Amino acid sequence: MAIYTTNNKIWKLDNKWVNKPEVVPPSDEVTIGIQTWKNVNLAIDDGGTGIAKIDNVTANGVNFGTQYYYSNAAANRIANTITGWRLPTTSDWQTLISYLGSSWNVQGIKSTSGWSNGNGTNALGFNSLPVGYYDGISSTLTNIGDRSVYRTADNTIFILDNSHIYQSDPTAARYSVRLIKDL
Repeated sequence: MAIYTTNNKIWKLDNKWVNKPEVVPPSDEVTIGIQTWKNVNLAIDDGGTGIAKIDNVTANGVNFGTQYYYSNAAANRIANTITGWRLPTTSDWQTLISYLGSSWNVQGIKSTSGWSNGNGTNALGFNSLPVGYYDGISSTLTNIGDRSVYRTADNTIFILDNSHIYQSDPTAARYSVRLIKDL
């Protein structure tokens, strides 16, 4: 039992005064190799166009809560307002894949639940969620449980599926965003 006082000291059971320990919030970033990434998807709606906010995104019995999917313009618009962080480039993603050793070595960046064909270990803390993407034509989520799809600053996408990660050209769909720390 500890009694906290207004001067941020605590009285411990051994009858000694000590400083109140600082509470460190859990980090929302992870360093992988030479890069520091957010380990959560961007979740900002600035009221502008190009954003699909979907509540209760669920894959294989796991509810990932509210997810945000962005057009290229919306992703760039919002990322440009976040000090110290930016949208990753194709080169940034290629650096991450190089650190993994292979585009087929994705278990360490996949979340530990929700994947339809094998969860990851998330050993590197990236925590890629299988939340698919938002198809603007049909207004539906696509590939839930099977894919994470991320936008880049240079308007390509990187798709992480059950077995590997690869680059592709975007369609008119909206995709998740992970930010990378400015160097």
